[in-house]
Amino acid sequence: MMGSAALGVGSALVLFMLGAAVAALLLHALRKVRSQDWVVALCWGGGGALAVGTGLWLLQLLSWRETLPEATTWFHLGPFLASWCVAMAGASLAVVAGRWMPTPRTVNPLVVAALMATMTAVFVLLGSSLPQPPRWDLIAGTPVLAALALATLGVGAALQMLNRPGRRAAQRPAGPRLLGLAVFSLALVSAQLLGLHAAPVPLLTGPEGVGALSPDAVDSRLAGVLIGFAVFIVGMGLVCALVDSRTGRRAQALAGSLQSANQRLRELAFRDGLSGLPNRLHFDEQLDATHSAVFGQVEGLVIDENIGLADLKGHLQTFLQKLLGSSTKTRFRPSYFPFTEPSTEVDVKCFFCPGTGCPSCKH
Repeated sequence: MMGSAALGVGSALVLFMLGAAVAALLLHALRKVRSQDWVVALCWGGGGALAVGTGLWLLQLLSWRETLPEATTWFHLGPFLASWCVAMAGASLAVVAGRWMPTPRTVNPLVVAALMATMTAVFVLLGSSLPQPPRWDLIAGTPVLAALALATLGVGAALQMLNRPGRRAAQRPAGPRLLGLAVFSLALVSAQLLGLHAAPVPLLTGPEGVGALSPDAVDSRLAGVLIGFAVFIVGMGLVCALVDSRTGRRAQALAGSLQSANQRLRELAFRDGLSGLPNRLHFDEQLDATHSAVFGQVEGLVIDENIGLADLKGHLQTFLQKLLGSSTKTRFRPSYFPFTEPSTEVDVKCFFCPGTGCPSCKH
């Protein structure tokens, strides 16, 4: 049987960063898929599942290649592509189903179950795509159970730190968020390595090595191209998540500023800025669709000694007679307006029919 090679520091760092990227994308997708805007929910449900599934598949593929370089010189096409499709399907289930859960706390168990089933299926499919698949009948049970328990507990604990009710993830302190991403990534990578150590791969000897390429083989060059494409998808997902988070924070800050300004304007409208007393000059104008469109207003101000209501009445009557004709008859009646004291209303007799009745005055 072929033993797994020791993982180098550089390879371990790459796998850790990839696991953290998957955790960040999953967290952002789970948050955005619950948006009331169906366009945002649909785009992040599909695009987020694509990026998360690709990241999970890439994490396992790189783990196989780094720990078993002699056994991963090429892959069978069918199970190789099936593993990628299964990874995206499992991620879609975890992300999209989270929209219909009532709270983030109920989403986390579903996400953990979907991820564990997806990782197990991808592990088996990638192993089956090797030139010589592992001896599944000889797989060690204890490391496998330990890997599943480690992944389940680690991912569950990380989701409890990252995707919990309360403040949005972008508003939480950076320390707990980074700790959650690290726990998620360490759980996935450690579980993957335990599973690889438990899977015995046949050691091929002889002049043919790992055997001749099959007609539908994915050789090392094509695998490199697919890895590069997967890295591009994960990278673009991270860029989109970063831009979306920054835009959301700016929009939220702007909304907070507008809300504060609106509250300040309300305070100034209802309360005098100098004395702090209630502003009696404020009135709530109820708009009327019938009359507001044709509303006109003329204001005048007279400051002098011995000015009374009679002067106002005389000015208004003279103004109306000049405007509507010298025969215009007016009527003054007291009324209540909260912004003027004393207050009167002026009625003008119809200047079309002089009060006999017509469609204009509806008399």
